Amino acid sequence: MVYVSDVCCEECKNYEDISGVYCAGCIHSDYLINNYEPASPELMAKREAKREAMLRKQFLDLIPKDEVVFELKTEFKEAFEKAWTFVPDYSLERFQFFFVSCFDSFIMATDTHRLIKIWTSVPNELIGKDVIFDKDEGKFFIRRKIGNQAIDCAPVFDNGQVQEFLDQAERGEVIKNYKACLPIEDGKKQEDEETPIYVLFNKNIAINKVWVEELLAMFTDLEEITVHFKGPLDAVKFSNSDDIEALILPMRVEL
Repeated sequence: MVYVSDVCCEECKNYEDISGVYCAGCIHSDYLINNYEPASPELMAKREAKREAMLRKQFLDLIPKDEVVFELKTEFKEAFEKAWTFVPDYSLERFQFFFVSCFDSFIMATDTHRLIKIWTSVPNELIGKDVIFDKDEGKFFIRRKIGNQAIDCAPVFDNGQVQEFLDQAERGEVIKNYKACLPIEDGKKQEDEETPIYVLFNKNIAINKVWVEELLAMFTDLEEITVHFKGPLDAVKFSNSDDIEALILPMRVEL
């Protein structure tokens, strides 16, 4: 016999009805135990996506911003989408780095562990602005400063130091090749992991696997990628000859 304490309401098919009202016939006593019906994996995934969207909206609502109401060119939106992958996840609530900074001919983003610079045509209205993207609504917003250091964008791109980081990273060793031919292999997988959390570059530099995969996806199979490593900053720099420069700090793992 299954008792109420043995099941989770949130895993029941009847946890919410089409109107969004919770506990539509859920189990609250032994007399209603037969009302419990396990939700399908598809339904659970749908609920999780709905919950994530709600949390993203709550986070975005806390950020002072103005909607971009003019049309953005495809080139810019594609470049922005790439840069946006370097913005901290909303769940970390790192307001200070939750933006892409726009300059006259390029855009930049960082989460302090990695950095990206993408050359692109920037609309005049966005030059000098910090921009965010609501992927659920498909809308862009310009962030407003309110004089609160905990909320306002950090001035990480204001003094030219970021460009110095990009330049210094080139003082180390260098490898050039197509992405399929770069010396990248999976690192050690822990017992509780389905896949390794890091990859090894050149056999001895551990880098977050997801970050590397996201970055390499920005390059085509037919363009040559230049990788600088073992420079004065420790960061590994990936770039092409066209529009992308990116830094990723390595992980500290026991090899």
